[in-house]
Amino acid sequence: MNLHEREPVEIREEHRDLARQYAMVLEREDGCWIARTGLAEFRYTVGAGETPAAAVDALVESLALEAAVRQQEGTDLPAPAADYSGQVNARLPKSLHQALAQRADLEGLSVNATLVYLLAQALTPERAERPRRRRGVAPTRPGGR
Repeated sequence: MNLHEREPVEIREEHRDLARQYAMVLEREDGCWIARTGLAEFRYTVGAGETPAAAVDALVESLALEAAVRQQEGTDLPAPAADYSGQVNARLPKSLHQALAQRADLEGLSVNATLVYLLAQALTPERAERPRRRRGVAPTRPGGR
């Protein structure tokens, strides 16, 4: 089960550069916080702690150890994820496109705003902000009322 904290996580000074390079995921498992990166190359590199900050700090320490081992072996750490443009071109089945358009109309939103909100809600529920309605567009009610 994923849980997300809104408070910033404090990372020790010596680990900050490494922490900035890789996206991290925090999960609560069996009363303990677990921190992981999203990279497959690091699927076994995790940090655990009683608090989110302790878990992230432990993960970054594990990454630093991994970097030291790889340096001794003459290999590099995997490159951090590239910058993202913020644009995605997705192909949808017609029925899903229709359902999305109907939901957008029901909410008085554009299809794009509805899609972004639904994705944000699914991936990061604590950060999903309800989008603003389009100007001059009132939401419709089921049954045309």
